[in-house]
Order: sequence, then C-alpha cells, then structure tokens
Amino acid sequence: MAAPNVTGLGCAAALVAIVGFFGYRIYDGYQRMIGLDDLLASARAGAAAERMSPSLSADLAGVDQAAPFGKTVSGFLAAPLTRDVFPSGPSEPNRFKAPVAVVDLDGRKIDQTQGRLPASARARDIRSARTLVFVRCFKGDKVGEYGFLQGAYRRNCDLIGFDMKTPGGPTMLAATNFQEEPPESVSTAEIWRAFHDVVADRPASAMALYITDNLASR
Repeated sequence: MAAPNVTGLGCAAALVAIVGFFGYRIYDGYQRMIGLDDLLASARAGAAAERMSPSLSADLAGVDQAAPFGKTVSGFLAAPLTRDVFPSGPSEPNRFKAPVAVVDLDGRKIDQTQGRLPASARARDIRSARTLVFVRCFKGDKVGEYGFLQGAYRRNCDLIGFDMKTPGGPTMLAATNFQEEPPESVSTAEIWRAFHDVVADRPASAMALYITDNLASR
C-alpha cells in the first residue's frame, strides 16, 4: 500500500485555506455594504432639503458658492470628482456620533480610513452606522516629474459626514477636502512605475484624524 502523499495533502489544505480566506473577505465586504443605494438616496434627499447641522451652517457662512450647498452635495454623492467641490472645513468635537462607517463611493466599499479610526467608533456595517462619512478622491494637479516623462501628481479627496439617524432624515454634519503630495522620489527598482504617472497615495491618515477629531465624546 502506497504511503499517503503528505506534501500533496498539505498543498491542497493550504490552497483551501487561501481560497476560504479570500472568499470570506469578499463575502464580508459585500455584507458590510448591503443597502448602500438606499442610504445614498436618503442622504441625497437630506442634501436636497438643505438639512445641515448648525456647525456646518456656520462653516459655510460667508463662503462664496456657485450653487446651493445641498445641490453640490447631491452631485458629489451621484458622480465621480474631477475637482474639489467642498471648501476646507475645520475640525470640531462632537459633530460625528459613533458608530461611524467611512464609505469609498468610487470603490463602493468601506474606505481604508475606517481601519485607522478608534476601534470603539467603527460601525460593523453601513446599516448600523449612526454617522456615514462619504469620500471621493481624484487625480489632482501635476507638481513635477521623476524622469522618463513620469509625472508626479497630487491626490485630492473630498469628504462629507451625515447623521443618518436624525428624526427628520439624514443631516449633513461637516464637509472638507484633503490633498496629499506625491513622494519626492521613486525607486527605479519599482518597474511597474517606470512608464506610468505617479499619483500620491490616498490621505487616509489625514482623513482619519479629521474624523477622530470630530467624534462626539460619548
């Protein structure tokens, strides 16, 4: 009787574990985003009705706007960005109530910023979030070159938070924009970058700090 192929069994078990792990990640990501379209529709209705917190209203006082702010927000929720649409807004404690979910609207997924928030503030999924923070990013201005016609570009992101549980419907809480600079140099060993523009990384740390600074104390 031939001895069992231990190596083959081990490889098969490892393959099953890897497939299971990635399968779970995909399933978990899907579960966390169920209901996004309905929540976006509710948020757009709140924006169209110009429902906003007193703090946000104070932020916008004196800001020259080409259109009503709610209309700008409604467009932001509906379509990708090619430029910043929100003015730079200050941090102020007690704007955002936990639990919070940060949504990458372009990727239709939980934004990487979520993992940098305090664990106690993170919502398990978008349906359980008191505050939904919506983010869109885009390739910004060219600020230099690395050689071989490789352009160096900024990354710009706009962010707005909604209280999704207010009695009158979703309410805009705070909005701002972020800008991340590209690295000063890139390694020539990074072959995948050799013939492509380099765009700065997503400013996840800056966005997480802003959200954390705006969290309610309880």
